[in-house]
Amino acid sequence: MNDNDPEIKKLYTATMQITHQLANELQVEAPAIEEIAPHGGRLRSVYTSRYFQPQAEKLDHSFIFTGPSIIPRKDAHSFPFEQLRVLHPQAVYISMGTILNKDLEFYKLCFAASLIFRNWKCQHVDAFVTHAGMNSISEALYYNVPQVMIPLTSDQPIVASRVQELGAGVVVDKNKLTPASLRAALLEVLSHPTYKEQAHEIGESLRQADGYRHAADTIMSHFSTIEK
Repeated sequence: MNDNDPEIKKLYTATMQITHQLANELQVEAPAIEEIAPHGGRLRSVYTSRYFQPQAEKLDHSFIFTGPSIIPRKDAHSFPFEQLRVLHPQAVYISMGTILNKDLEFYKLCFAASLIFRNWKCQHVDAFVTHAGMNSISEALYYNVPQVMIPLTSDQPIVASRVQELGAGVVVDKNKLTPASLRAALLEVLSHPTYKEQAHEIGESLRQADGYRHAADTIMSHFSTIEK
């Protein structure tokens, strides 16, 4: 571990907090960080599809790809999308997640680029401007929405790189972000149907993975086999 990297330090601290919390609840000894990552098991549930997983060919059949579990949001506000479409044939959803969403300068930049449209229902839009958090990316791709990605930290650069590699979006360097670069990236995604097509291909793989149902069925089947 690079002790001088502040992002690594934050990740280490958060991981160990969760580890100790779980250890206290289960009344077991908390493992060291070195014991967590390589810890093996008979089954490993992966919350994406095998198609989206980088280097999936290196993972054996103990890795169960269940995809994300997407359920309807009961707190989602209603919105007259039909009326919006009359005025604007294309709509864009912009969100930087629930943690890194307080950068007012970023939203001002979006206004300067004349790109803002924001609502909870990502499935109704034509493109998604995102920080490339795994939850955000998974939900958008589940609904076949292509991406303009501005990764900020943690796993976001890796996630964004995979989306771009599969042709479902483009990455914009956060250090070179301007209204012009953001607008150019979005117009690239909106103007070429291949991004939508590739987003649909990933989305289909996520839907076919079947989420928590697949995970539960696999776990129950596994324990049933052990009992026999």
